[in-house]
Amino acid sequence: ILASVHFDRVIFEGGFVGEIGSNPRAEAFLEHTLQLCSSLGSTCSLGYGIEHEVQAEFFKKIGCRRAQGNLFYRPFELERFKKLCMKENVLAHCCRSA
Repeated sequence: ILASVHFDRVIFEGGFVGEIGSNPRAEAFLEHTLQLCSSLGSTCSLGYGIEHEVQAEFFKKIGCRRAQGNLFYRPFELERFKKLCMKENVLAHCCRSA
């Protein structure tokens, strides 16, 4: 079924991310899933729920260049978010539609 479905983005989250650093099987699953998705045309991947440096390093190692989670920023109010986006030019770094 996956071979017949077109998708351009993949998000890795939840239990698998929490297993990074302690479960080699979860890490293998994530790495090979990223490779499979890339070979099927996915151009954007995101590691979601990153809380520890080991998780960020793992995603970097397997070629997942976008990450989100408390390691980088904790939740905060909308006004602060808008200022951060303007300062960091966040829109220039977002995934683009295919």
